[in-house]
Amino acid sequence: MLRSLLFSAVVLTTHAAKHHFFVGTYGTPAIYGVEFDNIANSLRVVENNTTRSENEWLALSYDAKTLYSSGASGWSSFNITSPTTLGLQSNTTPTIGDCNKVNGVYVLASRKAPYSLYGSLACANWIGVGPTGEVGKATPVPYNEAAVIYGMALDPTNTYLYSSDWKNGKIWTHRIKDDGSLELVGSTDAPSNVSRPRSIQVHPSGKSLYVLLESWNVVAYYTIDSATHLPKYSQATYPIIASNANAGSYGAQSAALSTKGSILWVTAHSRTIGQSGYLSGFRLDENGLPLELLFQVTTPNSGGKALNVASSPFAESTVALTESEKGSVSVWQYKNATAVQLASVDIVDAQGPNGGCCSDVQWLD
Repeated sequence: MLRSLLFSAVVLTTHAAKHHFFVGTYGTPAIYGVEFDNIANSLRVVENNTTRSENEWLALSYDAKTLYSSGASGWSSFNITSPTTLGLQSNTTPTIGDCNKVNGVYVLASRKAPYSLYGSLACANWIGVGPTGEVGKATPVPYNEAAVIYGMALDPTNTYLYSSDWKNGKIWTHRIKDDGSLELVGSTDAPSNVSRPRSIQVHPSGKSLYVLLESWNVVAYYTIDSATHLPKYSQATYPIIASNANAGSYGAQSAALSTKGSILWVTAHSRTIGQSGYLSGFRLDENGLPLELLFQVTTPNSGGKALNVASSPFAESTVALTESEKGSVSVWQYKNATAVQLASVDIVDAQGPNGGCCSDVQWLD
């Protein structure tokens, strides 16, 4: 009991302030600047930043001066002029390779010089970054076979890149060289070649890796070999939907680690409009070992194409959650042994589900 009380005290620690994040879209020329007041528990759309036609995934530069966006046409960058406002948009860098097989979109920004980007539009690329953070040339990521990459994660040193191969059921490992380019280390099989690895996360300890398996609706737990840096499947999976749910009606969607790595937040969206999805949280030890399921709650709707979760930088217990069935973003908190929705704001900018807001969140502060 004492251990649980101490854990609750840690994760509920926060700061009294207003916080800000950017929200991406599917097929709408906008990125929204949103303010969260964690005293009033309110959300407010402050700015509608006009952009190119899609911003499906977002990433923040190491110095928080540039926001990166991914979409079907490639990657763009924006200089951040205020906590909710974007300035000049760079030209879009198109992907290199045949990336029209499956619609998988991702972007990840390194925290280590030269601060390269790594992204996926079904096939994967690494992208150079200019002196003011603008996107540069794209180069294909080296794989040994045709891969469809749906998720990427960096180790704590930003020296190794892990990619989830949705098509072939593999986890790929690359070493990041001094110029930002990639050298293939190897691949590790997922529990099944049809388990559909999706979102992937690496624990801050560098010892644990988590992969959401879309078709299995579970988190697969891997340890990371300290010598080879390759992940090793632990034979452990953790369900992220209710035991009595029809597994075929759901798909594991998104995962996010709290800043200090004490909680792994995960979602499963419903494949049926109007049917609730799931938000779950797992308590982790200092090495990232999953210790227990903290909560599993249903979401207000299916989540649509989104139901993406993003951990806040200011509290272990707080995340943002997007959904594109109706178009909204919400803030949730782990509190009193469950997850509760603190605030929500509708951002309806298109007709019908999955045609506009909201795709992804990038916290700024």
